[in-house]
Amino acid sequence: MLAGQPLPTGDDSPWRLAEVVDHDRPCDGVAIVTVRPWRRLHWRPGQAVPVSLPRHPGRWRWYSPANAPRPDETVELHVRAVPAGTVSRSLVHEVRPGELLQLG
Repeated sequence: MLAGQPLPTGDDSPWRLAEVVDHDRPCDGVAIVTVRPWRRLHWRPGQAVPVSLPRHPGRWRWYSPANAPRPDETVELHVRAVPAGTVSRSLVHEVRPGELLQLG
């Protein structure tokens, strides 16, 4: 996706929007980010999901959901801030509940 382009919203989109519903910092440099995708995200334990933030268009990083699929469809991501990691540092230090992420 290029900056300035409208966000795709149909079922043909290669990714889906997800709202951050919780952000916990259990220790310095680590966050547990819980998101609720706007459309069902299908995954199995052990798989990874590409994640991007609208504030960093075109930068995708892969994270493995830390939970099995839940009835409320929330997905928990455990993220460690990497010194040179734009996406990981934003997920740990900047993202707050109510913000939107993109999941592949």
